[in-house]
Amino acid sequence: MDGDCKYPNKYEMLTRNTSNDFELLIHNISESDLNYNYTCTCGFIGCTKNLSVEPNHIMSLPSITQLIKDKKYINNDSMGIEIMLDKVNPVPSCSAWFQGRFINDATISVMKWYTYHNDVKVIYNFPVDSVGCEGRLQILCNLVYRNVSIFDEHIDICHEKEEGTLTMITISIGCAVVVMILICIILAKRREVLFIRRCWTNGKTKQSANINQDPLLTADTKKQEKERSPILNV
Repeated sequence: MDGDCKYPNKYEMLTRNTSNDFELLIHNISESDLNYNYTCTCGFIGCTKNLSVEPNHIMSLPSITQLIKDKKYINNDSMGIEIMLDKVNPVPSCSAWFQGRFINDATISVMKWYTYHNDVKVIYNFPVDSVGCEGRLQILCNLVYRNVSIFDEHIDICHEKEEGTLTMITISIGCAVVVMILICIILAKRREVLFIRRCWTNGKTKQSANINQDPLLTADTKKQEKERSPILNV
C-alpha cells in the first residue's frame, strides 16, 4: 500500500514517473507464489490480479531423491539403473553416453502428476556386451534448452561379469556332477537287481534239476532191490 509492504524482501512495488501504472515485483519466485491474488493500492486506486502460469511455460530442475544402482546384478548382459527425479518440469527426455559416445535412450515413467511439476523415474539398462564393461557412463536429461546430468560415474563391472560367468559355469559343472552321480546310482541299483534276479533264477533251475533226478534214483534203487531179493531168498 502506497509503496510499503510487510515483506519488503519478497515484494516490491514499482511505479513509473510518466504514468499512473504500477507493477509488483516478486523476488525469489517459486511454485508456492503461483495461483494467488495479488493487490496493489495507490491512494484510492487499487488493482488485483491472479498470478497464473501455463505449466508448459515453467521449467523446474529435478532433484535426485533416490538412486538404485546394482552393479552386481547383470541380467541378459545388461546392468539395470533406476533414478528417481522429483519436481521436474517438463517431463524430460534422457539418453545415455558411454566414453563420450551416445548409446541409446532411457525409459521415462511418470510416477505422479502435479500442477507445475512431475515425479518421474528414469530406467536404463546398460548393454554390457555390446558396449563394454568399464568406462565413464553418463545419463543426460534434456529440459527445453538445458541438459542436466543425473548420472556421471566411472563404472567397472568386468569383474562382476566374470564372477557371474564363473558362477554359472560352476553351477553347470555341479549340476552335471550331480546328474552323473544319479546315473551311476541308478545303474548300480539296476545291476544289483539283475544280479539278484539272476541268482534267484539259477537257484530255481538247480532246485528243478534235483527234483527231476529223484525219481530216477528211486527207480534204480528199487531195481537193485528186486535183483538182490532172489539171492536173499535162496
